[in-house]
Amino acid sequence: MVEGVEVDERTGSEGETTRKLTVKLSSRLAALDKLARIQGLYKDRVDVTDGDGIAAKLGVRRAARLARKAAKLSPEKNGE
Repeated sequence: MVEGVEVDERTGSEGETTRKLTVKLSSRLAALDKLARIQGLYKDRVDVTDGDGIAAKLGVRRAARLARKAAKLSPEKNGE
């Protein structure tokens, strides 16, 4: 990929004109990295599961704990 183009034009003492064209290319590795991310070749997320379902059990326990906290704070329990 082309990142930039620069043209340097000079006129010599005898009237001849010389042009120098400089093309700056972008990093090939950066381009490949972006392409791999777009295509989903990198796994940016970590899947935390196991065969015994321990992660799911921990999620259920946390949900139950949050439900108990919500029940303590609810106005229905206080008779309002």
